[in-house]
Amino acid sequence: MPLDEVGRRYADSIYQRRLHEISGNEEQEINQLRNQHASRGSILSGAYIHDHFKLLLERVDTLAQAKLDGLVKAYEKSGLPFDEVAFRDVKGEVVDFCHSQQHSLIGSMNQEVRQTLGANTPTGTLEALSKQIISQIDAIISRLVCDLAIKRDEKILEDRKTKQVYAAALGKEWDVFICHASEDKKDFVDLFAHQLRNSGLSVWYDVFSLKVGDSLRRKIDEGLAHSRYGVVVLSKHFFSKEWPQNELDGLMSREIVGTKVILPIWHNITAEEVRINSPILAGRVAAKSEHGLEKVISEIREAMGL
Repeated sequence: MPLDEVGRRYADSIYQRRLHEISGNEEQEINQLRNQHASRGSILSGAYIHDHFKLLLERVDTLAQAKLDGLVKAYEKSGLPFDEVAFRDVKGEVVDFCHSQQHSLIGSMNQEVRQTLGANTPTGTLEALSKQIISQIDAIISRLVCDLAIKRDEKILEDRKTKQVYAAALGKEWDVFICHASEDKKDFVDLFAHQLRNSGLSVWYDVFSLKVGDSLRRKIDEGLAHSRYGVVVLSKHFFSKEWPQNELDGLMSREIVGTKVILPIWHNITAEEVRINSPILAGRVAAKSEHGLEKVISEIREAMGL
């Protein structure tokens, strides 16, 4: 789930604070650089251009890091999972920011070269400088995205470890059991199960959990008994078959004490069709496959308090 308006405002405040901190020193650092080169008689040289460029590039690097840090902290403060959705959200903003800074830096340095070297500017200098800026900004982007990917994976691994400890304390081995009709595997359930597991959850799904020689009934009973939640993919195929409905009955029996266990997903089925087949489930808020896997997984995780 992406950040809301308050989260983005918080992230921007962190960035603006860092911008204010370094902006106060920028003019002073540039003046010191000019004085140093003036004292050496190199103020009109390529060496001054190089040092000026290096100074501005360091500023871009610092601000890009501040942009990333602010967004990551906003996710942490919001209590949102730093999952693949968050990774793409932050990555997109940081990359866009770096590209905007790249454009500004090219313009600033081209102006600085013309003011410093004037008619003595060697042919190809501006083009070479622009290529160098693009290369250096790309390197900054690559490093920040790598750091962000590490942050995402660390968070997923930490959450997985915490869930395993919590589940073990409850006598649960899996976060979710996926109850479905086999006809729905190809167009929805297979990809859903894989992406749900990739989001950091432990998933009982027959493709993951059954091995040659296993007793099907025994393994399913084990999965039902040792999973915190049951994700039930409701479809026309589901209601036409006895086996998945037996699994649903098993999950229903665990809700008698009032604890929410069943998390429904509607797949290619209407509210009226669900109501006819299961009035109890028709009255529950459900995720819908037509809204896309990303939203379905986000809603399932939210229902689990993640």
